[in-house]
Amino acid sequence: MDVFVKKAKYGLPFQDELLIDSHCHFGHYFSFIPYNQSDDIIKNMDRLGIKHACMCTLEVGMIGDHTLHNDRLADFALKHPSRISAYFTPSLNYKERLYDDYLAYEKKGLSLGMKMHTYRQDHQVTDDFLMPVFDKINQKCGIVLHHHFGRADHLEWVLKNFSDISFISGHPRPDYVSLVKRYDNFYMCTCASLGYQQVAQMVNQMGSEKVVVGSDFVSLDTAFGFGSVMFAEISEQEKRNVLGLTMQRILNRIKQPGGQSYGL
Repeated sequence: MDVFVKKAKYGLPFQDELLIDSHCHFGHYFSFIPYNQSDDIIKNMDRLGIKHACMCTLEVGMIGDHTLHNDRLADFALKHPSRISAYFTPSLNYKERLYDDYLAYEKKGLSLGMKMHTYRQDHQVTDDFLMPVFDKINQKCGIVLHHHFGRADHLEWVLKNFSDISFISGHPRPDYVSLVKRYDNFYMCTCASLGYQQVAQMVNQMGSEKVVVGSDFVSLDTAFGFGSVMFAEISEQEKRNVLGLTMQRILNRIKQPGGQSYGL
């Protein structure tokens, strides 16, 4: 029995392993998890042994005022800088403000890059209004996390033209597997892996250095998201890559103000 299965079965925290959640949320819309307040989130991370969480807002892109919810996330990330990093989530009701909003929230601490969502955000990833923001994120080697990038040919165009951005498919997409394998800057997240041995299939198809774990917390329980990796029929080293080492490499590429690094 490998160490991950053993600890998971006994409910032990993974304090001696690097666990980084690449895809989770701060907010309340459709939140089925009772421990969704800011202090409870950190306690839950400690309970499982998660060292760092990469968060975006839950509401923006579906409902709510984008400034209010991005501000709340920025405050939370500022309160816990060693535990929380954050993506800016735009509202496409204000496309003309997107670039200025991105710069403003980057200064407030939403410094990972940008998270976008297909629900109620009508766009293609090749749309002109996105190009200045993609260019800025490309300059800092940041991240674009997307619920679903849309057409594969559109996605391939941005992968080629913004090669210093780490693009992450927020959920498993079989139609993107060939692109993950072909482009060094494209990764797949395990978020909401529901199928039996889906994580093992992802690793076998794409390699553990192109797959990152995501829980979708606070919509789903963190243990559910990480458990699918803990119990996957892959090697311990492959689990370590998916659970944190791959995301660590992505984060450490990001050029922070003053030359700082995440140092995870």
